[in-house]
Amino acid sequence: MRGVRNGAKLYVVDPRQTSSARWADGWLGLDVGSDIALANAVGREILAAGLENREFVTRATAGFEEYALAVEPYTLVLVLSVAITIAGTVVGAAISALWFARVLRRFGIRVRFGPA
Repeated sequence: MRGVRNGAKLYVVDPRQTSSARWADGWLGLDVGSDIALANAVGREILAAGLENREFVTRATAGFEEYALAVEPYTLVLVLSVAITIAGTVVGAAISALWFARVLRRFGIRVRFGPA
């Protein structure tokens, strides 16, 4: 929570509006069981934006190309129509660099902001 206290944004993904969701910057109220669709859409958006760390992927993963093909159909439009209760929040979360950075860190992927 130190990051939040230092100004980072927090988005909660949970079908229930928990206490964390009430004070978060955004709450993604997914239908139960639709979290995989959201995870795939986030993965697709990361790849579409070129935010993956190719060096890490090449060195430390297997099946990445298959993964990229598997998540390709999971557009934000599809996820919005299938999984998201509050559509405006997911769009805001998807474009939030801080939110993406948190997701990416879980997979060991670093994010570079600004010119390459």
